[in-house]
Amino acid sequence: MNVLIKFLTMSVFALCGAAVASEVPTISGAQLESRIEKVVILDVRTPEEFAAGHVPGARNIPHDQLPNRIAELAGIEDREVVVYCRSGRRAATAQDTLAAHGFKRIIHLEGDMLKWEAERRPISK
Repeated sequence: MNVLIKFLTMSVFALCGAAVASEVPTISGAQLESRIEKVVILDVRTPEEFAAGHVPGARNIPHDQLPNRIAELAGIEDREVVVYCRSGRRAATAQDTLAAHGFKRIIHLEGDMLKWEAERRPISK
């Protein structure tokens, strides 16, 4: 019985997290490039991935450190925050964390860093 309860609890949390992430609008690379100066860009990959190349102007807070470093984003809760990782999984986790801390204008970079690079968009190092 305990195993069933644990499974159901984990399933509900997974579904809730997926529901929050799926409600986040996306922005294409072209749209972001044209608005890059007007939004906060949050790269939630590792520092090593970030150092290897990132979207110009992005801040790096790894997804697994975001809950403990959320204070670094104080004062921008009402701004548009574009979140990305390599392929999307970590960005979804970060989006849930941001939403739980009152961020309302969260946007996901469509295709994340993989698509940004494939489209040969500018990269900072």
